[in-house]
This record gives sequence, C-alpha cells and structure tokens, in this order.
Amino acid sequence: MKLPLPPVRVKPACPNPEQRCKQKKQQIQEEKRTQRKKESVSLTAYFQKIYFPAISQEKKEGTAKTEEQLFRRWVKPIIGEKPIKDISPFDVERIKKEMFDVGRAPRTIEYVLTTLGQIFRHAEKMNYFSGSSPQLRLKSPNTTTNGCGSYPKTKPTPSLKILQNASQQLFEMSLLSLHCGLRAGEVFP
Repeated sequence: MKLPLPPVRVKPACPNPEQRCKQKKQQIQEEKRTQRKKESVSLTAYFQKIYFPAISQEKKEGTAKTEEQLFRRWVKPIIGEKPIKDISPFDVERIKKEMFDVGRAPRTIEYVLTTLGQIFRHAEKMNYFSGSSPQLRLKSPNTTTNGCGSYPKTKPTPSLKILQNASQQLFEMSLLSLHCGLRAGEVFP
C-alpha cells in the first residue's frame, strides 16, 4: 500500500531585487518623513494634544491641573511655540530667569523644571523627541527654606502679646505650637 505524498508547496515568485530595494527605500523615506513631522511639533501642541490628555488619566486631578497651570503661565509664553527638537538648555534657563526675576520661590521653579522634564521624557517615549532633556543639563535652584527651625523662647512677638490680651487659651496653644513645632491641626481640637 502506497502512502499519499504531501502536497508540494511552490513559493510565489519573489519580486526582483531592484523592486525590493525600491520598496525598502520608500519605506525608509516614509519613516524619516514621519519622524521629521513628529519632531517639528511645537511644545504647546504636544502638551495640549498628547501629554496633558495622557497625564489627566494617570495622575490625580489636582496634580494634572497644577502642571497645566504652570505650563500655561511659565513655559508656553517663553518657549511654547518652538518645536520640541529645537528647545535648548538656554531656553529652559530663560524660564528660570523669568521666574526668578518675578520673585517665584525656588521650589516653584524646581516644580516647573520637573514638569518640563516629564514632558520631554514622555515625548521621548512617544518618539517625538530624541536625545537628552535640556532640563537635565541645568542645575536645579536651591530649594532650602528660610525657616530658622525653632522660635526663640525668650523673644515674644507683638502678635503673641495681642493674642494674650484677646484669648488666654489661644495664646497658650500658640506658645505650645511654637515651642514644640506643632501644626494647627495638631494643636486645635
């Protein structure tokens, strides 16, 4: 008894090497065009159409709103219309200088720079930017607070004297807070 032979598969005719080469070149050119188009997107367009909708779903509502406000107030007027790929550390330094000149706290400046870094990392992940973030090449502002740590016990202030005249209980609670470093929620019932 003879066993049936499996069917013979015939490979389809391959396109000639010239045609394959031409198709590959067209594909590479299309990829380059797409990448150039992505990289020419302005920072504001990227923020509004891609970054902000994405973070609105991932982050808390208050955080996303704060990032949007900081972007709109500080980043957009200075470098918002520049293409992402053309933003340099000098541009980011301009944002820092503007904020410093207006009197913003170092922590606020740091928050804006961090938000800008997050935008660039997101753009890199989505293939809209390649390279290192211009924000990473800058020194962060000094964010130490000007607090003295504790209030001198021997130096009562005029506001404490006013409190003592107004309410003895409030005066004592304020003194307890000053000497122990308690916050209002920890002192008041």
